[in-house]
Amino acid sequence: MAAVPPPDDDEKTPPEADAESEAWFDSEEPPPEVPRRSLMRLALLVAVFIMAVGLMARLSAGATFLLFHGRTLECGDIGQRAAQRETNPEAVSALEHGSWCHLKGVVAYPTLIATGEENPKASSLSERNRGQKYITQLEGDRVFLIIAADRVDVINHVIEFRNLFGFHVEEEGRIIDPDRDTRFAEVGPTLRKRFEVPDDAPLRLFDTTDEPLGNWFVGLSLVVVAFIAVRSIYSAIALVRDLQTGRRTRKAIEANLS
Repeated sequence: MAAVPPPDDDEKTPPEADAESEAWFDSEEPPPEVPRRSLMRLALLVAVFIMAVGLMARLSAGATFLLFHGRTLECGDIGQRAAQRETNPEAVSALEHGSWCHLKGVVAYPTLIATGEENPKASSLSERNRGQKYITQLEGDRVFLIIAADRVDVINHVIEFRNLFGFHVEEEGRIIDPDRDTRFAEVGPTLRKRFEVPDDAPLRLFDTTDEPLGNWFVGLSLVVVAFIAVRSIYSAIALVRDLQTGRRTRKAIEANLS
């Protein structure tokens, strides 16, 4: 049986990275500093993590609404809540942020705040108001109605009375605390100023334009963004460890050269 020849010296040649390390030992020069490319990659990973966390904060409100999916609470008549609170406070259920409620109420103020932009080129009022929302206060409590401006009943009431004063509501919608939802961060202070609500007094939004199925997309987006955040911070930690290992190796090489 033929003997296996020993491997050539060329086959033992280390890869390029090892060759560079070997050159450091053979040279009298110290090894190079941490590559700038690695530092830029670390900064990018940290930036991605920060942006992902910020986006998660904005998406968390919609994802929280999923906890109430499939549950409709009976929130009663908003106009009677103030009187009930004085006579029997325990009988007044709290309007919990994120809950899906069925309630009744009537608009008690002529003040009307419009959000969104209308389409002046549209041929009908419904098309012109599509995408717009009206915000106004209901009678009896600090509950503000958010309603689509392109609804036929809303358009007819505004045409007749120039506002939504006296408009009756009996439907389902989302209860929102603007102080806890970043999407309404600017709405809360505006309503307090326009409707003279004290800063320490709680207020709620009753959003009849909320779509429960849309919150599932928000929840899925939150999962994806969370994965990106975890992945970026994991990669950043691994890179930092590699840089620390490289720094220790460089110090060892420098010690050998000295």
